[in-house]
Amino acid sequence: MKHIIPLLAALALLLIPAAGVHAQSGGTFQLDWFTADGGGAIGLSGGTFDLGSTAGQPDAAAAAGGTFELQGGFWNRAATGPLAVTLASFGATTEGQEVLVSWETVSELDNAGFNLYRSESDTGPEVLLAFVPAQSPGSSQGHVYTYRDGDVEPGLTYWYWLEDISLSGVTTLHGPVSVTVAAPTAVRVASLTTGGGADSVVWLILAAVGLILSGWLAITAVRGQRRPQA
Repeated sequence: MKHIIPLLAALALLLIPAAGVHAQSGGTFQLDWFTADGGGAIGLSGGTFDLGSTAGQPDAAAAAGGTFELQGGFWNRAATGPLAVTLASFGATTEGQEVLVSWETVSELDNAGFNLYRSESDTGPEVLLAFVPAQSPGSSQGHVYTYRDGDVEPGLTYWYWLEDISLSGVTTLHGPVSVTVAAPTAVRVASLTTGGGADSVVWLILAAVGLILSGWLAITAVRGQRRPQA
């Protein structure tokens, strides 16, 4: 009988649920973390002992939020996946009275397309110019894109932003890049004067030659009229 009582006491301790244990201490040991039903604990230490391994709930559902994910009953920092778009270049130049916006991608693993924005200041996007569909969606290969903006005014500076959109709707903004549309070159016509200068001398010579030629033609015509007829 003396041996049965300690055995029953030990069995009773084993039947106590682990879920209700909080920061218990005794002797040189201390439990600082809450244990989880289904097995395991996190960061247990006491005296000269340290349990650094993690055991979660094998039947717990998986969930994600922000940069964290729930796996096995515990929230962990989610692994960062590859970027949907990797840009090689993004710029804007003028061609005549238009602005040519161009960009090149290195890869488009999860890309649905691009939004191109424009503004007359660098404070932020103001006008959505266009949505440009991806040319290499889901591909590790890149593509070259161009867009011509003809709705610009000479003498003004424009800023452009590029926003890539993933297939799941996540967006990333790139830029801005800026360009100034040059004003058209004015054509000035110099006025002709009778004063000195090389241009005046040329005009005077041409006028004299014209007068001499006109006189010679007139004299020739008169002589032809006076010639006696046979």
